Amino acid sequence: MTMIVIDKREKKEILDVFDSIKEPYQLKLLEEGDYTNEYESFFAERKRDFDLVNSLQSRHIFVQLNKMREAHPNVPLYLIFEGDLERLKKACRTTPGMVEFIDSFVISLAHIYGVQFINTFTMFETIKELKLIDKYSAGIRDTKVQFEPIHVAKGNDRRLANLSTVPMLGLTKAKILLDRFKSINNIIEKCLYEPNDILDIDGISKGLLNNLINMYLEENPYCKTTTNGYKNKQNYIKRKKIYGAK
Repeated sequence: MTMIVIDKREKKEILDVFDSIKEPYQLKLLEEGDYTNEYESFFAERKRDFDLVNSLQSRHIFVQLNKMREAHPNVPLYLIFEGDLERLKKACRTTPGMVEFIDSFVISLAHIYGVQFINTFTMFETIKELKLIDKYSAGIRDTKVQFEPIHVAKGNDRRLANLSTVPMLGLTKAKILLDRFKSINNIIEKCLYEPNDILDIDGISKGLLNNLINMYLEENPYCKTTTNGYKNKQNYIKRKKIYGAK
């Protein structure tokens, strides 16, 4: 096994845990991820409790994962969630669509980014998982086998997986929308200018229509596909009283 490399911006309390169990580590400024090893044969991002929720709401996690996968197309990537995922989802029930958003995100991780999701409960468990990942990556490296680039979803599959993360939408309704309107751009245009075409679809409510629009206006990197965003935003503001948008 090699030495675990930790992003030097990680909190001191994390380093204290490594020190307490006498686990050697190296500090380094990492452009992507929170952890790797000396050979950079894997990268792991760590999120705790509401850190994951906040990152999902701000869409920052999508930017992080995109950068990691683009920078390291052939390297195993991991997202480590440290905490009780079920308890977190229960705490999020007061936010409409958030539980479904979390579930869709976890399910689509491997499909969109080729990222493995790991759930630990303590930093000690996280360190144990990092050591196992390091051991696994060392085994791959020692075989000297040339691997093909890790497959991630592209084209329609990727658009479908990304669209399905809209709160309350899900894969089934996302597929119906894409089959009917062909692109996320067309879907957003319909939401803004011809909303009845969207509302006519079974299972699409005004609340879901607003979720689609809000995700676009927040400049989600996977839904921003048009160049007339300002025009669309002004149009939406004028109509918001009609659809009860906030």
